[in-house]
Amino acid sequence: MGDFGGALDHEAWIKKCEDLPSVPLLIAPDGMHDGANWLNLCGYFSWKQPVAVDRDPDNCDRREAWFTCQSYLIRRNEVPAFMSWAETVDFWGSWMPEQLDASQAFLGEHHWSPAARYFQRPYYGDNGWVKPKEECPAQVRVATMEYRKESTGFDCSVDENFSVHLPGPELMDGLKFR
Repeated sequence: MGDFGGALDHEAWIKKCEDLPSVPLLIAPDGMHDGANWLNLCGYFSWKQPVAVDRDPDNCDRREAWFTCQSYLIRRNEVPAFMSWAETVDFWGSWMPEQLDASQAFLGEHHWSPAARYFQRPYYGDNGWVKPKEECPAQVRVATMEYRKESTGFDCSVDENFSVHLPGPELMDGLKFR
């Protein structure tokens, strides 16, 4: 992302696209050290213009660029209709189904255990296959779950907060993950 176009005025900077990161490489990074093929099914990628140490970041102009990615499963026979529809829709906002929370069960029990399966129901936020708003012609299923653990409370099993994105139940079952 370079120097954030320091010499450009704001309007010229916002129109400049040639220095943006490659979105396909953010989703499917290559050159991994283990030679495996990877996909980012969920991610937030951001770049912020550095602020001088003598400036308050909340009280000065600065430039920021970010991408967000959330993956959905779509039934094969519904893909063409979904893709045609998706080209006409503004995805800004939080109206698409959101990632599931897998934090209620132990991480090692994701997704196979009776405890983990118990939390995969609408009461706990898992609505399964749903038709999003905006007249979507297909049902979708969020492809990932998020597991979060906080260091506060009586548990004491971790020293620092962390979160990790995990494959959702359909991916775990379909790809026979263990």
